[in-house]
Amino acid sequence: KKEIVARGLGTQIWAYDHNTDHPEYPEHVIKAVGDSVDAVAWHCYSQDGWSPLSQFHKAHPSTKQYMTECWLHLKDESFFELPDFF
Repeated sequence: KKEIVARGLGTQIWAYDHNTDHPEYPEHVIKAVGDSVDAVAWHCYSQDGWSPLSQFHKAHPSTKQYMTECWLHLKDESFFELPDFF
């Protein structure tokens, strides 16, 4: 991160960018190199819902979080029926 800033680049480092069912990975990253990470990104494809984001925010209130990918389907349809949607 220091090198990115030193070169005047506006690049941000986001950790994870995956489902909310494994919040232990971004938790580990933030604890290990928190000052180098600008945000955590999530996908909503998990039975865990949105609560991991709330829990993560309570533990790391200054770390931005983004939901970068999400498909909320009807209860009686599978995620894998997505091609039929188009």
